[in-house]
Amino acid sequence: MAFPYSTIENFESGALGEFDSETDTGSRLDFPHYTDLARTPNIAMPYNGAYCMRVDLSSTNDAYAVDEAWNVTTATQECYVRFRFWLSPNIVMGNTNTLALMKLVGAASAVQASIWLTYTTAAGYTIGIGQTAATSTTPVSLGQWHSVEMYVNPAAGTGTIDGWLDNASLTQVTTLTQIDITDGWIGVVDQEVETTAGTILYDDVVFHGGSDTGARIGNHGPRFPETLLMNKTGHAFVGHGILDNVSLYSGAGTDCVLQVWDTDTANVTDSSLMLTLKNLTNNETPVDPAGVPIELTRGCYIVLTGTDPQAEVKIRRAVGYGGDGAIRNYAFRR
Repeated sequence: MAFPYSTIENFESGALGEFDSETDTGSRLDFPHYTDLARTPNIAMPYNGAYCMRVDLSSTNDAYAVDEAWNVTTATQECYVRFRFWLSPNIVMGNTNTLALMKLVGAASAVQASIWLTYTTAAGYTIGIGQTAATSTTPVSLGQWHSVEMYVNPAAGTGTIDGWLDNASLTQVTTLTQIDITDGWIGVVDQEVETTAGTILYDDVVFHGGSDTGARIGNHGPRFPETLLMNKTGHAFVGHGILDNVSLYSGAGTDCVLQVWDTDTANVTDSSLMLTLKNLTNNETPVDPAGVPIELTRGCYIVLTGTDPQAEVKIRRAVGYGGDGAIRNYAFRR
């Protein structure tokens, strides 16, 4: 799918970011720093960067972030949603238990499409798609990051939902009767009481909706590439590292700015500004710097502002990059 997307959120501010609000009466949803995650044995590091979203499954109160801009009109529009998630190996769910990882809702919170985690003693853990329940499922493993994507073409009587887990397609759900979608929920909803333990992490959430959404969002390559394309402000890596180069790809405006800060806490007040790039013309690509390579101590925080900018970051090496073990090891001695 062609960039730009309607919304992107990577939680790299350590907060909700582009999401408008959260529902969390049980205080079990937060946005941990990688150093906080490292204190917990057998838990993953963020999919990318320094932060992610976390939900603790030890209570059953709904815990989810709400985006009020995920709007889709039936019959004339469609949408794609893609996010990363991680299920802890110590998750405890009762036989036939389900919980929703994501819901697209309409007026009065009526559910129009959803993604579900289900456990049965016969089939184990599965990810499923459907309108108000999982009607198409596929097995999912614990203890590793996954990518799940949903396509929704809502309509009255002929609505459809498609889904992909790690690029493998699920069976399409058809002949749905749906109303306009007004909000998106990401987190844990409708958890059953027999689900008593575990952690779910979320990262790298993308939504794109409208009258011509184009192709799928997709996975965008490996998790830790040497050349990293960033569509939003965030940490390219944490810890000491060297950038061979960083390029600004500007959108349809002359207001695009790329900054490189030496921090792993999204701090642009007390940290060192290492580089600034600005475009002069619309869609100017690329804008390259002088004075590279750049050596950073705490981490590489890329700040993007303006009309749909992107950053291409070429990483020579970084101690907190390349795998969960490298990030965790650095967190212990940070």
